Amino acid sequence: MYTLLSEWLSYLPTTIFQQNPEVTFHNAKIIQSRLGLIKPSCFTIVITGTNGKGSVVGCLEALSKAANLNIGTLTSPHLVKINERIRVNNIPITDEDFCVALNQVHQAAKEIKLNYFQYINLAGLLFLTQQKLDLLVLEVGIGGRLDITNIIDNDLVVITNIDYDHCEVLGNTRELIAKEKVALIRPQGCVVVGDDLPPRVIYIAINTQQAKGFFINKDYRVYDRLSSWNYEFKQCKLTALPKPHLLLRNVAIAFTAFNIVFPTKLTPLLAQEMLKNLSVPGRCQFLKKHCQWLLDVAHNPQGVQNLLEIIRVLQPKPTKIFAIFGVKENKDIKTMLNIMAAEINEWHLIELSGLPKGTNFLQLEQMFRQSSIDCYYKSANIKTAYQTILEKADVNDLVVVFGSFIVVGDIIPYLME
Repeated sequence: MYTLLSEWLSYLPTTIFQQNPEVTFHNAKIIQSRLGLIKPSCFTIVITGTNGKGSVVGCLEALSKAANLNIGTLTSPHLVKINERIRVNNIPITDEDFCVALNQVHQAAKEIKLNYFQYINLAGLLFLTQQKLDLLVLEVGIGGRLDITNIIDNDLVVITNIDYDHCEVLGNTRELIAKEKVALIRPQGCVVVGDDLPPRVIYIAINTQQAKGFFINKDYRVYDRLSSWNYEFKQCKLTALPKPHLLLRNVAIAFTAFNIVFPTKLTPLLAQEMLKNLSVPGRCQFLKKHCQWLLDVAHNPQGVQNLLEIIRVLQPKPTKIFAIFGVKENKDIKTMLNIMAAEINEWHLIELSGLPKGTNFLQLEQMFRQSSIDCYYKSANIKTAYQTILEKADVNDLVVVFGSFIVVGDIIPYLME
């Protein structure tokens, strides 16, 4: 259909339309059959959960690199370029390969009208299943049962945690949300659970599928030792590990999944090497540009609480903390603001009104007044917020960018200049 990715990127937004999720999934299964998409011979992990999915993917990529293994990943959404969603050994798919895959999906669709996400994810699955991989990792977009990652069989499911987000789609209780996610579990498969209090439906699904469940604080454990940490899973005992900026829980989830897949490879030396330079874009990511910048895609209360915990243990303490914040209207904005209110000295707000479910300044101001936050400024765009803060901030200050993948993705090019 198109030979340039730029042409596809002009076309794809026109395919964003509302469709019954059941119909969307059914259509994806039809295209899967036409393309001959099947689970590759390598071990396949699917990652679902409310928060931490991207962190776990990043850790698995870092572990695979340290172990000289080939890993393919399908993730969403992207931060800067759409190619980031489809990676082999952390290298994004080329424009040329992306076009080839998109054209093959389009040809297979024939009379079926595909949407934006079907095009991208089917193209990603098609490309990745054709690569020579030791490990394939698929990150769920929303839920699990009707997510496109569920058209491919898997060997192991990671459930990072269960909390409240996308409730209009998944349900408004933890049991209902978990029910959508456990549909990914396959008979006799493996499940790594990172939730402290897993909903009962997770245990039921594991038993029903005769799968093997591995639960945090039961089957694998994290011990926080102030300046270092320890990890235990079966015979694997790792001590005096360097602390990453990511939540230890998410690193431990990745360690456990990796250990199940490659039982002999997670050695103390490999873990040390992997953690030494661990940095996952947009996930508690620190960058230096005049002052310290902390980028995190936290966009729900639990994610923001996790971000706050990272900020509170920073040494040395920042003199002043600025925030660049933009968020969608279907999020629990008031709770997010209340969590961060005491920590942030000055807020710079970004409108997302041009996007589906994006908030405008009027909505944000109402929320800020309700949370008794009065030190905020309205920025015309990310560039304005960035330049304003650069003029104000001291080298010992911290700028936290959070609330949306879009806001975090938009700031990255300026920090990389």
